[in-house]
Amino acid sequence: MSVSYLVHAGTKGQKWGVRHWQHKDGSFTEEGKYRYGRKKRPGEDISKLSDQELRDKLNRARMEREYKQLTAKPESEGHKLVKKILISAATGVGIGLVSNSMKGTASIGHKLVKKVLKKVTPTKVVSVVKKVIE
Repeated sequence: MSVSYLVHAGTKGQKWGVRHWQHKDGSFTEEGKYRYGRKKRPGEDISKLSDQELRDKLNRARMEREYKQLTAKPESEGHKLVKKILISAATGVGIGLVSNSMKGTASIGHKLVKKVLKKVTPTKVVSVVKKVIE
C-alpha cells in the first residue's frame, strides 16, 4: 500500500520569516521600493522625446490598435443574442435593486422607477430576442 502526501518546501533558499523586499529594520530594499510603488522604474521620459519621435510612437500604437480591430473575429449571432439577454437581465436586476432600496419612501425617484418597471414587460423582452434571432 502506497502513501501519498503533499509537500511544500517554499522557495528554494528562502529562510522562514525573511522578506526579500524589506531590510530587517523594515525599510524597503531597492526592489521593494519598486514593488510597493514607492519608486518608479526608470523608463522613457516622453518630455525628452522630439515631436517626430512622439508622433512615430503614437502612430505605431494607433496602427496596432486598428489592425487588432480589423483582424478581430466577428461576433456570432448566438453570442450577440446571449450578450443582449444578459444586458437586459442585468438592467432588470439593477432596476429591481434600486426599486427595493427605495421602498417605503415617497420620493419622485421611487415613482419613476415604478413607472419604468410597469413599461418593461416579459413580452417586450421576448420581442427583442425575436428581433435578434431574425
